[in-house]
Amino acid sequence: MKMNFMIEKKMGWKSAITPEELLHLFREISHNLDCMLKTKKQWYEQGSSRKQALKNQVFSDTAFSEKTLLRWGKEYQKDYPYWGGDMGRRAR
Repeated sequence: MKMNFMIEKKMGWKSAITPEELLHLFREISHNLDCMLKTKKQWYEQGSSRKQALKNQVFSDTAFSEKTLLRWGKEYQKDYPYWGGDMGRRAR
């Protein structure tokens, strides 16, 4: 059985969510889904093929994948770059 779904959660935060906060939230949601469906799902990042996706597990039972956190952090920097106040330059 294939299930596609989208979850939208209003947080009421004043600033953008960080990759770490997003992973914690995603882990909480996936844990709740496992409890509701009485399953134990593994979550993987999207890949151009099944083989590639299976190399990128998002988290295990107790920890987040460092690779996932680094990749999500890079995407976060693209969407929400940090500006250090220096005109004409973006801090990294």
